[in-house]
Amino acid sequence: MNKNFTLTLLIAAAFIGFSMNANAQSDASATGDSTAELIAGLTITKQNTLDFGRIMTTNTAGTVTVSNDGLSDGVTGGVAHTSDSSPAPATFILTGEPNASYTVTLPANDVVFLTHSVDAISTLAVNGFETASLTPSLDANGDGSISVGAVLSVGTTADSPSGVYNGTFDVSVYYN
Repeated sequence: MNKNFTLTLLIAAAFIGFSMNANAQSDASATGDSTAELIAGLTITKQNTLDFGRIMTTNTAGTVTVSNDGLSDGVTGGVAHTSDSSPAPATFILTGEPNASYTVTLPANDVVFLTHSVDAISTLAVNGFETASLTPSLDANGDGSISVGAVLSVGTTADSPSGVYNGTFDVSVYYN
């Protein structure tokens, strides 16, 4: 009986030792790290309106193009600029995180309409929106600018009554 008692004590001690060892292993812990970086928000402000200029119409429809750099403006078909016309691209000022790159999004459906300021029925279509780069970067001070050009479709004199036409288009920017 003494042998059995000793054997029982040894077995019991072994189980207690294993369970204590198992408990010691389950009590381990570690500390994790976390970080966050805050950057300046990206803002865009309209500086100049996309101006197609003063346009003369005829009995033939045509188009007026204002490039994003303002250098390659042109007309096609039966339209012409007046001598005092000053077409110019729209310009926008951006501020944000220094040296950050961003993406420019122009009108999604690529067509917006200018509406006659008096009759509010007559419209002119604007499409072909463009900017010099769709993925530019801000400078070391966090400043930038974009210019937007487009193509205006002008109907005949009968289809497009004389007067001022106005409209809006959306330009979005976001960080890459």
